[in-house]
Amino acid sequence: MVTVDPVVAWIVRAAIAVLLVGAAWPKLRDRAEFAGTVENYRILPAALVPAIALVLPLIELGLGLAVLAFRPALLGAAALLALYAGVVSVNLARGRDHIDCGCHFMGQSGGAIDRVMVARNLIIAAAAVIVGIAAVSSRMVTAVDVLSIAGTLAIAGILYAAIEQARINHSRALQTAHRGA
Repeated sequence: MVTVDPVVAWIVRAAIAVLLVGAAWPKLRDRAEFAGTVENYRILPAALVPAIALVLPLIELGLGLAVLAFRPALLGAAALLALYAGVVSVNLARGRDHIDCGCHFMGQSGGAIDRVMVARNLIIAAAAVIVGIAAVSSRMVTAVDVLSIAGTLAIAGILYAAIEQARINHSRALQTAHRGA
């Protein structure tokens, strides 16, 4: 069985919590817009869209909070991220790469869907599964560890935002090029 350091476990748990709660909040604030995004994926029958558009951000919020209290909740978060990767992949395979992802992390649009988004979700899901099922070392978390966790989360947040902005900019450039062609 794989054993992970408690610092690594807390970094993964906290990062996924921030990701899920940060994604849920704007969707709950503007349910009509999110319902339009869900409908635009063309996966569900139209009659289910309003219910799914309401329940999905509540699941994100619940899982985001749960992973902080219960490490096995990471498996639910991984399943949700894998589901998102699958839905995006289906639309990419259909040639529908122009649709908005609906991510809206912290209120900012995630831009059009792409393969990078699929890879990102699957990598985060894999980290969630590993930490969710692995044994966690029983060593005590010290004050230095807490500072390490906070620093790593800050750096990871900056890196995540930079990569997302580069992905969004690339997506917008492609859309502009398609319109001009």
